[in-house]
Amino acid sequence: MQNLIDLSSGLLLLALAGTLLQFVFLGGLHFAMPKAVLSRYWRQPFFRPFELALFKWWLAPVRTIMLLAVMAFPAWGEKRGLTEAHRLAPRWYQAAAKVCVVGLIAVFVMAIIGSAGFMLSEWLTGGHPWKATFGLLLLLVCWGGVFWHQRHRGSGRSRKTAQGGR
Repeated sequence: MQNLIDLSSGLLLLALAGTLLQFVFLGGLHFAMPKAVLSRYWRQPFFRPFELALFKWWLAPVRTIMLLAVMAFPAWGEKRGLTEAHRLAPRWYQAAAKVCVVGLIAVFVMAIIGSAGFMLSEWLTGGHPWKATFGLLLLLVCWGGVFWHQRHRGSGRSRKTAQGGR
């Protein structure tokens, strides 16, 4: 059991270190974002007015992450019509975007596995099993909600467009 706790602690510390490195790396990529990408794709119809307003000032790094993901993996921007955005960025920026996106995914996975290990060890030792079970269920519900939202996000908009709406 101690090995599980040690492994979970190690994964969470790696996730924390990775998060701090990602903040620095993402900050550099945020200020180096090609202006051609922003002027061409950071507008309607690619993004909703609410998104354009929300990710303008202090949430601008979220905008950077969204555009980095599309530049790293062009197929991810298919629903929004952003599959050509990577062509406006230099090769070094595309490579840096791939490193950043893969790093963000790795940090997320390490944090989830580390947290699940702590919950599992709590559940197995019988300390407060209801807390661990609630945490695990909450984690699974959040994951399910994100995946459901990603799968069904564009269906309402595309149906309206097909019927002649805006």
